[in-house]
Amino acid sequence: MIPLRRSALLALFLLCLAAVSAADFIVQTGETLPRFTARTVAGSDWSSGDAAPVTIIQVLAPESAVCRQMAPASQYLWEQVAPKGARMAVILRGADDAAARAFAESNGWTFPVIADPEGEKAAWFAELGKGVPRTLIAGPEGRVAYLHAGYRIGREAEFVRVAEALAEGRMMPSLGQAGPSAGRPQSEASMLGQKAPQLDVERWITREPGDLTGKYVMTEFWATWCGPCHEAMPYLQEWSKKYEGRLVIRSISDEPATDVSAFLRDTEFTYPLGTDSQRRTANRIGVYGIPFAFIQNPEGIVVWQGHPLELAISPTLLDEILAGKAPASSGARASKPAN
Repeated sequence: MIPLRRSALLALFLLCLAAVSAADFIVQTGETLPRFTARTVAGSDWSSGDAAPVTIIQVLAPESAVCRQMAPASQYLWEQVAPKGARMAVILRGADDAAARAFAESNGWTFPVIADPEGEKAAWFAELGKGVPRTLIAGPEGRVAYLHAGYRIGREAEFVRVAEALAEGRMMPSLGQAGPSAGRPQSEASMLGQKAPQLDVERWITREPGDLTGKYVMTEFWATWCGPCHEAMPYLQEWSKKYEGRLVIRSISDEPATDVSAFLRDTEFTYPLGTDSQRRTANRIGVYGIPFAFIQNPEGIVVWQGHPLELAISPTLLDEILAGKAPASSGARASKPAN
């Protein structure tokens, strides 16, 4: 059983994630970056609409201790993604040209920096007064694939992995992290009541799922760089043992098998985890936010879809699903993302 304290922390985590995804960010995953052109402290124009395989925009504030801690990571990020053809700009909220230039020079920044003394440009991406730093990563068509609020040491490695996956075509431009309660589903279309799609797998990393006859099957899409995916993994592991013989859990990443193997090397996860670098199944069903999961019954009909942590918040939901009583109001809502 998951301790009550852990469940309470999970609920708090999801509430915070939803707030970041829905309320704090003006632009959402799957939407197009706001189109704007701004003068940089170097005197050139920078436009969010210029073509590039990856566009990264960060919003920082020089007076913020977290932003000052993150400043070297921003330069590291730029050095890693620039060779991939990425474009990047940092908006410095609350800084005029002189202050922004001084902050950039003190941190050795070599990418475009935009002064934002009144916070007007920062407001294109987050509600006024909301916290910084913010990181947005968009794909070739300017569609937002990734949003993150805050910073902790080492988070820049995740930013780099997302940017590289977009630049190399391993991540769809509309794919991104969306909170389970962010007001948007993680799949473009509802599969409820339909035959479950065939799962394409290049390689199983931990073990194969085995015989699925007469069992419920949960299929989840995840990535090693995805923080919410990490939060879900202990629950998936627990459920795979608790419901052994009734439920088979299988998780698929679109990353190289070597990356997934390296990530799992120091973990104790034993449920079936595999890879499909071509994203064949994810593309067919329109997955654009991860983690995303669906459950099919023994007849192969989809009876639930949504964020896997929704199943952890409700202590009876998964039992109801496995008993053939999946409520219509579960995480199965779906609609096309806003453009």
